[in-house]
Amino acid sequence: MTFTQIIALLFFLFPLAYSPGPGNLCFAAASASNGLKATLSANFGYHLATIILTLTIGFGFDQVFGNHPQILKFIGIIGSIYIVYLGVKFLRAGLGKLAMKSTNIKFYDGWLLLFLNPKGYLIIFLMFSQFKANSEQNNAVFIIIITVVFTLNNLIAFIIWSYAGRSITRILASEKTQRRMNVIFGILLILVAIKLNF
Repeated sequence: MTFTQIIALLFFLFPLAYSPGPGNLCFAAASASNGLKATLSANFGYHLATIILTLTIGFGFDQVFGNHPQILKFIGIIGSIYIVYLGVKFLRAGLGKLAMKSTNIKFYDGWLLLFLNPKGYLIIFLMFSQFKANSEQNNAVFIIIITVVFTLNNLIAFIIWSYAGRSITRILASEKTQRRMNVIFGILLILVAIKLNF
């Protein structure tokens, strides 16, 4: 993969990775409630899952989804339910008195957030369909490079969103404001889950 292709890939990924989505909103909300350190385990889970899923699709799993599109639809429904669950978790934290304890996210939350996110699958499919055909490089090397670029780009986006969530809370430091932020993030996550299916 040439430097020009990597730049083109980053331009392709930028609006997808940095726009409000389930992952970005979830990490911003968790960071706002518990601080950046509290999101590290879930962040690791999410990006480990990103590497595994991207490599798997890159090495031919896309054919399974191409022949059986109902599998992706099923993943989308389950994923939306899980995102609603996370949204309700933040919403309840915002409406309750113990906001800090109930919005903690773990490794498995990050892992499931990627594997049950239909947007993640679609981005990976689009990425390979746009860039794989134009690559003259060895297939395995290309897939590894695209996986690394994709994962690092997502990681940077999540760190920015997590930092933004924490910064907003620092500026508006009262417990009442933190609860309101949890309610807002909870509602946004639920709306994203609904949008994924309509």
